[in-house]
Amino acid sequence: MNAIGIVDDREDVRSTMKISIELALSKFNKEWIVVDTPPFVEKDEYYPWIKENGVCVLLMDERLNEEMIDGETSVDYTGHELVQVIREKEKELPIIAITSHSDDEDLQENLSYFDNIVDRNEFNLKSEDYVNRFIRFGQKFIDQYRSELLEISSISDRIAQGSQTDKDLEDLAVLQTKLSLGYQDNTLKGRSEWLNEFESSTEELEQLKDKLWQYLSSLK
Repeated sequence: MNAIGIVDDREDVRSTMKISIELALSKFNKEWIVVDTPPFVEKDEYYPWIKENGVCVLLMDERLNEEMIDGETSVDYTGHELVQVIREKEKELPIIAITSHSDDEDLQENLSYFDNIVDRNEFNLKSEDYVNRFIRFGQKFIDQYRSELLEISSISDRIAQGSQTDKDLEDLAVLQTKLSLGYQDNTLKGRSEWLNEFESSTEELEQLKDKLWQYLSSLK
């Protein structure tokens, strides 16, 4: 199921936002869920969390380093630093900063990494309007994702039939990397080796197609 993800170092803020968004979703009769998490110690921990929870829209605070996590220590990064890391792999994922410090200079300098920066008080006053906007962002992301998965399926059919072109193989590698599908054998040293292995294995192609349709089904 599609999810709106919340990252904030304050548990009370996460809880309040989650309730507010879930209430708006229930009014819109949208089949979305809301998941939340305090900041992870390591920034690369967000990638599996996003994938495992089906996060299609990510909301984050700017000052993620003010509260202690698990009563021990605070993280050593802010929202504008985190979004740069996430964008290394999630270039299309809608990411919105919701913060009481929307005029923060560092945040404004990194505006291009975000889809939007929302003042927290403004969000609290117009939460339904913003949730509707978030859903539109997320649906556009899902539609693009579905289109790219279908393109992979189409290319895999041509490979199975032996009618693929060099461009098909290049496009497949780009899409596979972009969508983080992770089908390449970890023992392979480079893209060309993986492409040769991929092309020669009908069984792997069928497994790929099965996985693609599982992804598509999960997005409904």
